Amino acid sequence: MAKRLLLTFRNTTINKSRTVYIPDPKDELTDAEAQDLMDAMVGVVFPSDYQKDRAAVVDTEVNELFDLIQ
Repeated sequence: MAKRLLLTFRNTTINKSRTVYIPDPKDELTDAEAQDLMDAMVGVVFPSDYQKDRAAVVDTEVNELFDLIQ
C-alpha cells in the first residue's frame, strides 16, 4: 500500500479547486507542517488568489491489470 499527501487549494471567487498529490509523506507529518507547506505553495505553485483548503494522507492500493512496456 502506498501513501500520498493530498493538498487541496480553493479559489472561492471563481469556485475552482486544485489538488496536488505528494508521494510518500513522512509518517509523523503534523498538521502544522502541512499548513506551512501549503502556505509556501500559494503565490509560487498556485496563484495568490488560491487558499489552502484541505490536507489529508491517503492510503492507496494498486491492483495492476497489466504493464505492457517495462
